[in-house]
Amino acid sequence: MKRGPGQPKKYTVDSISKNSEKYFKDNINYTITGYALALGFSSRTQLYEYEKHPEYTDIIKRGRLVVENGYELALRGQYTSGAIFALKNMGWTDKETIVTEKSLKLEDLDDLTDEIKKKIKELGLNG
Repeated sequence: MKRGPGQPKKYTVDSISKNSEKYFKDNINYTITGYALALGFSSRTQLYEYEKHPEYTDIIKRGRLVVENGYELALRGQYTSGAIFALKNMGWTDKETIVTEKSLKLEDLDDLTDEIKKKIKELGLNG
């Protein structure tokens, strides 16, 4: 049954906060689904929807960060593939990005070509 406009939300800030604290106090292996269930939600989607509301944002974001931290710490262990999978689903990537601040001008290429030709000649590799 959907809420009509102006009806109060099913969960209060206080209940979300208390259930969040209890979940992290009573468990050692944290998951997003476990967190969602502990807060009383029936799906991850419901957790994400509540997170969009300003009054719940900090509580839920902090909880999700604690879960993410658990996966990050698991990367130090022997079996990391599950943690890597979970972190990628949380937006992590393993792409390497190289940023360079120096630009190469065409004149630089001419100078480089001349240096290469000179070096080839010095080594006697020019046939």
